[in-house]
Amino acid sequence: MAGDLPLERRRRQRFLAKDGCLVSLGNDPIKPWQILDISEEGLSFRYIGGADEPKGVSELDILTGDTALCIERIPVRLVSDLIMSPPVAPRYPLNRCSVKFGSLSEDQMDRLMSFIRDYTARTPALPPT
Repeated sequence: MAGDLPLERRRRQRFLAKDGCLVSLGNDPIKPWQILDISEEGLSFRYIGGADEPKGVSELDILTGDTALCIERIPVRLVSDLIMSPPVAPRYPLNRCSVKFGSLSEDQMDRLMSFIRDYTARTPALPPT
């Protein structure tokens, strides 16, 4: 039934990030996590659940695998943090974290658009609503 489907709030298409594209959380820049998908309004990434949960994250950096592009100090708000199923191993569950971008500077927005153009798959991950 249509009432059983989750509410889709995205207004922009999300695109699958290419392998090697990472996000580094502002509170722990040493541990980068894999970007799953991205749009002009936000992104999702996966990480190993447990002690390293991004509950208090307020900004992040986006990095490309070839180190050609880095977008630093992007303000974000946590939207969801869910366990992905099935876990790789019970000891190392993977989580999918989704964040919404805050106000970006003109330079950050230009770099974000370059990232979406050059470092994502050409097929949208999810359609807009």
